Amino acid sequence: MANEALQNHGTSLALQTLIEARFNILRQRTAGHIGRSDFPGQRTGPRRGQGLEFIDLRQYNSGDDVRHIDWNVTARSNEPYTRLYREEREHVSTVVVDLRPSMFTGSVCLRAVSAGWLAAAVLWQASYAGDRCAAMVISSNGVQSSRPTAGNTGVLRALELIASEFAAHSDNNADQTAPPLSDLLELINQRSRQSGSYFFFSGFDTQQDQRWHHLLPATAMTGQMKAILLLDPLELTGLPPGEYRYKTAARHNTTTINRANHAELARALESNIQQRKRQFKNTDVPLESVSTTIGPESLLATLQQRAWL
Repeated sequence: MANEALQNHGTSLALQTLIEARFNILRQRTAGHIGRSDFPGQRTGPRRGQGLEFIDLRQYNSGDDVRHIDWNVTARSNEPYTRLYREEREHVSTVVVDLRPSMFTGSVCLRAVSAGWLAAAVLWQASYAGDRCAAMVISSNGVQSSRPTAGNTGVLRALELIASEFAAHSDNNADQTAPPLSDLLELINQRSRQSGSYFFFSGFDTQQDQRWHHLLPATAMTGQMKAILLLDPLELTGLPPGEYRYKTAARHNTTTINRANHAELARALESNIQQRKRQFKNTDVPLESVSTTIGPESLLATLQQRAWL
């Protein structure tokens, strides 16, 4: 159903359809309840502190809370010992959606449409796990973000932002200069101290963005960003032989693809894909590449297998 919906709405991204994605996710959710905790809105944090999960014992240090002294161990060892707990922190899941003009291309559906649909699925899944949810969108209008909020409110605010930025591009007939993706990366790095995960949906066309390649290693060190590379089916197979028309800023053109240059084109497309993948491999930012025709449920299953959700 999800794939049919993508093909039927391949050029539109209405808020109502993003909201309705919630019911598809509800029907398809696995019994594992990925990311759930017994206390909604809480996930295990990386720091030791006051919490509900006991992790270790150590000798008492001046300033330790006396309420955490383990009196049984203290009595056996004749030295005071403190119980350590893992701090539980509220988790924020943020979808990062590329809606620059380069994403408004595609053979089955626009890459921007696929990014919006898949981001909506991640938001609904994260909300069910008790996370606060938010969105960051980069478009010709610059970088916009919604405030992390728990429950349906956080998801709806994020979806409204995605749908409104998509509509703003569709309503604007004039070509606009798109900001570089590095603008988004810089903002993510500034927020790196906040607890949370960033799911970045893009085609990652960053060949001319040197600042992106400079900032990406710093993002990798935080371990918070997961990248989802969206690939159009024709990027994977190449155009079949035939005659094609295309338009440049100057004029309309026609080109013919035969068996010989079809193979050459396929090699060039594969090289371009590998180049986009290598930028993440060299910095250890986890990357998942998917076709724009993938259904939201299939994406969630993949992300769950990789323990991203």
